[in-house]
Amino acid sequence: MVNINKYIYIVVILCIVTTQTVTAQLNISKVFKPKSALLWEISGNGLEKPSYLFGTIHIINEQQFYLPKHLLEKFAACDQLMLEINVNDPAIREEYATYVKMPVGLQLSGLLGRSEYLAIDRFFKDSIGISINRFNSWKPFLISSIVLQKAVDGKVISYENVLADIAERKGQEILELETLQYQMELFDKISYRDQAQILLTNIMEYENMKTTYSEMVAFYLEEDAHALYRYAQKNTNEYKDFEHIMLTERNEAWVIKVDKTIQQNQTFIAVGAGHLAGKNGLIKLLRKEGYKVKPLR
Repeated sequence: MVNINKYIYIVVILCIVTTQTVTAQLNISKVFKPKSALLWEISGNGLEKPSYLFGTIHIINEQQFYLPKHLLEKFAACDQLMLEINVNDPAIREEYATYVKMPVGLQLSGLLGRSEYLAIDRFFKDSIGISINRFNSWKPFLISSIVLQKAVDGKVISYENVLADIAERKGQEILELETLQYQMELFDKISYRDQAQILLTNIMEYENMKTTYSEMVAFYLEEDAHALYRYAQKNTNEYKDFEHIMLTERNEAWVIKVDKTIQQNQTFIAVGAGHLAGKNGLIKLLRKEGYKVKPLR
């Protein structure tokens, strides 16, 4: 269970947007010497102007957050922003609330032993200041998202929220690659009992989870998209079927939308960095469509 827990953690950080992240003040003062790139230029294949592909990490400490000057310049040149989901859509919070709870009659306390449930309750009381009873009817995966954010020391910030805020201020349209419903249904493919065990492991292996996060952030701050991909592959090798659902199928659907969109307007595309590299990553898929995709540093 520890391994699949680590897989779910990596997926959430690198591949799935969480609607519980928050926005902080923009910080572009850091200087980096990247080994690879998170920002890629898409050109050729009949495009009059290039579009851009940027890999995000969905939650990060406010002090580690950065948007390089060259990225902001490319973003400003675009007509629109394309995200996995439109995190600034006013209706998304209300929609999110409709997916929070398990079916009537199911509760976390019924999916775990009493001692396991009490262990989670102690963690929530000690670390978050509230009882797990408040979330007893929630889908365990969504409770886990609270624990995952707690593993990030300090205030949490979201690249998606910051980019969406900038786009709104500049009057850029915000497009989405998929719906919140689709993202929530991905995790409904995991049984609630397994989700409960993942939540329990998140808490029992909390320090290991923090180490996993720190390792991913280190690669991200080096702008090493390929190292992030290799890290994910190393730790998720047993779950190829789930990887196919979470990454491959989504990337193949996204590249169709990206192709159509960038042929019409210059677009800044921001998705989880886990979607960029690999044989089924967006970089290679776009190249297969005839585009030139090159790193920008």
